[in-house]
Amino acid sequence: MKSVIVLLFIASVLYVKSERLIPCICSRIYAPVCASNGKSYGNKCEFLCHVKSRPHEEQKSLYIVKFGACEEPASINELPEIPVVTLD
Repeated sequence: MKSVIVLLFIASVLYVKSERLIPCICSRIYAPVCASNGKSYGNKCEFLCHVKSRPHEEQKSLYIVKFGACEEPASINELPEIPVVTLD
């Protein structure tokens, strides 16, 4: 009986982990949305993928504020570094 319970527990853990590993596939169509965290996402699908990747507690606090990019630009510290390529 204990082995059955242990197997069920392992199966449920693997199932939960496998759900998080499923990649989100979104179109590349640019239709920005502004989220409650102040960040713009390329489209609604990209926003929903971000929400699904967050812990359950954080998911409830993220929602779309408006369709269109957020007004405030990202701060300079949040911009990704762009590698510099030099041709010698």
